[in-house]
Amino acid sequence: MTKISLLGQPNSGKTSLFNLLTGASQEVGNWPGVTVEIKEGKCRIHKEVFTIIDLPGVYSLSPFTMEEKVTRDYLLAHQDVRIINVLDANHMERQLFLTFQLLLLGKPTIVALNMMDELEQKGISIDSEKLSTLFHIPVVQIVAREGRGLTYLTEMFSLDPTKSKPVNPFYDSEFESVHSLFFIIRNLIGNNENDPTLDFQTFQILLAPELLAQKQFNLASSEISGIQESINQWELSHNQTIADFLYSTIYAWAKSIESQIVKTNIEKNKTFSLDQKMSWLENWILHPWIGLVIFGVVMFLLFHAIFFSGDFIKDYLESFLSVVIQWANGIPSPLWQSFFSRAILQGVGNIVLLLPYIFCSFLFLSWLEDLGYLSRAAYVMDRFMHKLGLHGKSFIPLILGFGCNVPAVMACRTMETEEEKIKTMMMVSFIPCSGRLPVLLSLCGLLFSRAAGIWMFVLYTIGILASVLTGFFLEKTFIHTPSGELIMELPPYRWPYLKNNLKNAIQKTKQFLVKAGTIIFLVSVFIWFLSYFPNPSDFGGSTSALGTLGKWVAPVFSPLGFDWRLTVSLISGFVAKELILSTISILFNQSAGSLTGLLSLFSRGTLLAFLIFQLLYTPCLATVTSIKNESYSLKWTIFSILWSSSVAWIFAWVIHFLA
Repeated sequence: MTKISLLGQPNSGKTSLFNLLTGASQEVGNWPGVTVEIKEGKCRIHKEVFTIIDLPGVYSLSPFTMEEKVTRDYLLAHQDVRIINVLDANHMERQLFLTFQLLLLGKPTIVALNMMDELEQKGISIDSEKLSTLFHIPVVQIVAREGRGLTYLTEMFSLDPTKSKPVNPFYDSEFESVHSLFFIIRNLIGNNENDPTLDFQTFQILLAPELLAQKQFNLASSEISGIQESINQWELSHNQTIADFLYSTIYAWAKSIESQIVKTNIEKNKTFSLDQKMSWLENWILHPWIGLVIFGVVMFLLFHAIFFSGDFIKDYLESFLSVVIQWANGIPSPLWQSFFSRAILQGVGNIVLLLPYIFCSFLFLSWLEDLGYLSRAAYVMDRFMHKLGLHGKSFIPLILGFGCNVPAVMACRTMETEEEKIKTMMMVSFIPCSGRLPVLLSLCGLLFSRAAGIWMFVLYTIGILASVLTGFFLEKTFIHTPSGELIMELPPYRWPYLKNNLKNAIQKTKQFLVKAGTIIFLVSVFIWFLSYFPNPSDFGGSTSALGTLGKWVAPVFSPLGFDWRLTVSLISGFVAKELILSTISILFNQSAGSLTGLLSLFSRGTLLAFLIFQLLYTPCLATVTSIKNESYSLKWTIFSILWSSSVAWIFAWVIHFLA
């Protein structure tokens, strides 16, 4: 089966093209590090099936970041893979820097010029035939998010690979001064002259001579020293480093290519793009203080929109579930009646009722991301993150944490130092993920009714505050790190493509629903079993197996006003946060969609304390496992559990005491 890899810089529309080709839904990010892993999908063209590989978005193939290393290693390990190089046609000079390195690989390559619609609005055209002639490879103009040019692009998949083999631009006269050194290194490492990646590997060594020490080259120390001496002599005679020479020459080459293919001789479109319309507001959005206020307002409106939209859909689900509950109550067998009404409808039913809110939260966040705002939020937060010994790039995992802490922890691998990575992971633990959302939604609605949206905003602010305090604590105690400067690309403002937003939200909601239908169902049944036996007449009572287990742990939480049933729900929440609500529904015999019975058993202060505790305490087992895998440290894994649980206990105790 033919493999085709998609390569491009961040924000080039590479993953949008992947989704279009394969029908798969994947996170489409506006910053480096969102797509860390390699994704695969299938694409059928004229009865032939192709494997499409979505590689991480990178600015270069120099293995200095995790994304670059993953991409480079994959391309070197898979000799038979073909390449589609996706370029943002708005920024040809910068985009061609990566293209230069891909041409050195000598693999069959197709260049896809994306976002041509934006270029047309500016009155600019690109001579793709000229570019194809210069590179000796096919060049296609596309608009990925609309599917424009897709048919022509897919026709190229069946092209004879020899007709898409690029020329090597490094042999041009611009690079003549380093050719002798280039061939010395090439001959030294070239055990196999037929290796098509030999030129690329030689170029990489010129950029970073320390790569010579890698075992794959099997060079003696005297040979490495000789090459290093030759490099030093060249740099002394030219009064610059080879890396500086190569970078400047490549950009000069890219500028020359751009001048030959970019034309401005067509009539300019009268309409203005969203980016042009938003230009007057950009200084306010990126302002160090006003930008923070705008960010707060955006988040506040976001939570209100989630509640408003979710309430509308939830009413229909409640009507359906009420009919199912009536049916379950008519089951003659006490055992099966209890199983269906308590384990299934009360355990999983409450989670299903919250799907509208979860869907809306994913939808609106995807919309803000595609709009180009979330990357600007990271930029605005950079100044503040410096006080924690971090930079704005650390804000990216924190934003991802609102969806799920697991990919947020994995995104920490893009941090430049181990200390920054550990500190960011510890902060991520306090970011309220979508798994905590069901309890937040239910109890906020129960306690605050119409003001639920405001209190949701307050609770999320508390979670962010706890995350910030953790960063301050670690900076002043265990991990003091001087922060570097943040360099990141701010994508242009673009109207989000609603079809992609809906697809992204549906995919994530579907994942949530699968989780509700598997692990949440199984744990709900397990909790029901412990509650029903050995004394069915005392379901979930003190004589049940669950009651006995809960009483052992309850003393730890009694100062917070929690009884053993609330305690057990928190224990089940360590497996998955979504289980907290289903456990409460089972133990307190609350019908789906309503927890009003809790108000007769606990004070509002106790329920608010419980809300705060579940907001802040240790993340789920999957996140803890990710922290262990990413940090390679049992010490920091245990610290994350103890620290977050301690902070949660203290916050909850203060709330309970004041209330």
